[in-house]
Amino acid sequence: MRIGYLLYDSNMDVDQQRRHMMQRLHCQAVFVDQGTHTRRQLSMALTSMVGHDVLVIDSLKQAGFSAFQFLSLLEQIDRRGATLEIGSPQLQSNTPEGQQRLLELLIHQLRVERPGNTRQLSKRRGRRPKLDADAMRQIAERLRNGLNTRDIAKYMDVSIATLYRYKRLIEDGNEV
Repeated sequence: MRIGYLLYDSNMDVDQQRRHMMQRLHCQAVFVDQGTHTRRQLSMALTSMVGHDVLVIDSLKQAGFSAFQFLSLLEQIDRRGATLEIGSPQLQSNTPEGQQRLLELLIHQLRVERPGNTRQLSKRRGRRPKLDADAMRQIAERLRNGLNTRDIAKYMDVSIATLYRYKRLIEDGNEV
């Protein structure tokens, strides 16, 4: 059995078009929720599903699932032995390509919902460096001139340990 699921659209013309589309997709039953806050009709649709049934959703964007809700929906459908079919983008959860695309959509949804957790890999973490690139050049120049490390540390206003750490960086050819 093919079961359709829609979210109610206040625009009557759009709502009627979506219901007709579900009929064209050969859905024997169509469940329509009034809003995303309860999803009672979706629960009823899932409860009525048995093995080899298909839940048809016209569009993921229209359905308005969060990543958690979407993952929960996929789990419930899989547990019942049913499949999910989405009209836009066109995919089915029982094909390898559809499963790959669903995973990509889920990852995308997670990134959209939590933009603060996606940090750049090149960005430094931790404490700000004590000395900048200019100071490293001064240290390198003073070391080449043969000055004592204690005198350089005192002049740069850093501890001996910090100076030795930067000295190792200079010898390895790294930057701050």
